Amino acid sequence: MVDSILTSIGGQVSRYGHCLIISICLLMLAVCGCGGGSQPTPGPPQVTGPFSNASVRGNYAFSFSGASTSGFFAVAGSFQANGAGNLTSGTMDINSGGSVLTNVSLTGTYNVTPNGQGTATLVASGGPSFNLHIVVITTARLLIARLDTNASGHGAADLQDANSFSSAIVNSQIAYRLFGVDGAGNPLASAGGFTTDATGALTAGVHDVSDNGSIMANQSLSGSATAASGPSGRGTLTLNTSLGTLHFAFYVVMQGITKLVEIDPGPNLTGETSNGSNGQADLPGCGPCVLVWNGVSNGSPFAAAGSYSVDGKGGISPGSIDVNNGSTVSTNSVSGTYSFAPQFRGVAAISLNGVTSNFAIYPMRGIVEMLQIDPGTVVRGMAFNDPFAGNPHRSLLFDGPFGFNFLGMPISGQPEQIGQITNQDTNSAGSGPVAGFMDVKSGATVTSNMGITGDFTLDGHGVGSVNLQTTAGTQRFILHATFNVLFVSADPHLVVAGAFEPQMH
Repeated sequence: MVDSILTSIGGQVSRYGHCLIISICLLMLAVCGCGGGSQPTPGPPQVTGPFSNASVRGNYAFSFSGASTSGFFAVAGSFQANGAGNLTSGTMDINSGGSVLTNVSLTGTYNVTPNGQGTATLVASGGPSFNLHIVVITTARLLIARLDTNASGHGAADLQDANSFSSAIVNSQIAYRLFGVDGAGNPLASAGGFTTDATGALTAGVHDVSDNGSIMANQSLSGSATAASGPSGRGTLTLNTSLGTLHFAFYVVMQGITKLVEIDPGPNLTGETSNGSNGQADLPGCGPCVLVWNGVSNGSPFAAAGSYSVDGKGGISPGSIDVNNGSTVSTNSVSGTYSFAPQFRGVAAISLNGVTSNFAIYPMRGIVEMLQIDPGTVVRGMAFNDPFAGNPHRSLLFDGPFGFNFLGMPISGQPEQIGQITNQDTNSAGSGPVAGFMDVKSGATVTSNMGITGDFTLDGHGVGSVNLQTTAGTQRFILHATFNVLFVSADPHLVVAGAFEPQMH
């Protein structure tokens, strides 16, 4: 919100198609519900919906990461769900506190309630167990949160296409995003792009790194990848980077799209690959773009969401970006410039109210991965096309059921949330009530099925706000709507950005 804003995002899931895997990294979460003041206790909504254990069936690639008493952890793998509450088989790689377990088998169980919320347990053969909270977005996508008394984490699981296992990352153009911590436990983010030949060798590549605010920009990249195989779609990737040689396990979702986890003791990184775009001459699909950024800026947590357009001639036209920088919330006009080099990478200079930030940008599958390359920052996110640009009915985009997960890298001791809300805009007025449930970890206390009430507004330009009221207080988020509804917190005591993802059964 860091998923993986995105994911991280993340991830971003279209109402009208298969999921795109977006991690939104380095989201800084603060105390749940602070700033809400004294509020009446909301009545409990009803748990209704079309989902059940049968909504989760097949092979899913998954990843989740976060912070525990042992430090940063990252997990990626694949499980097979039988549609009846059992994870009958699977494989995963675990990197936690300097200890690495690779290619271990797993089994487990899961349970899904009618609104799509539920729980799952992953049991590694000869290793740890992970108790997870989930939200079903579609039968092809689940949101994940780890809410233990000694650990907080989040991620997603996506249905795998076995037909693309052997070719997903070889003989391809690939872009990637990584986040996590360096060997000293400091925040680290990286983005890059490369080409592989039929053997998996990297024939061309470039990357950027921000290691605790120390920038290594426009660095060369080499390495190799193995074709994924077996029922789990697992392969390996070696990257020779400015940080040294890094080794990863990856799990294929579909052609070009994989989930990564580093299998070296340190640094500890996780992320995704996607189909890259070599020699891109323009920002793909950005007219206008919506964006989410999050991370750390000069020692303060940072989150932003907004939109802008490009003119096809290297110019970024005026837009609006809402920022929560160290709990200071502001709305900023945006302008700037961008350009692309021959290989994968471009640069953008983006001005917010006259203050310019510089980004390395990597196009991938209609999305632009962005990593800030100003010293003292570890900020990254993504921009992608708004398919509803110019549509007069954009105010209707926040009507119906949505899942959410504050994606990214949490700070130890800060809370984690995952949940489901249903919005009602029966009069097509761009406003209405909100009801749902969330699971929350605050400190060492985990609370499940906390009732949510509230309200939202969204105008014809896709901008608005939502208030989520619980027994812990009220949270307010500024909204920027596209096929997902992006958000950034407007609460001075929360610094978080991410997405509400529409549920479809």
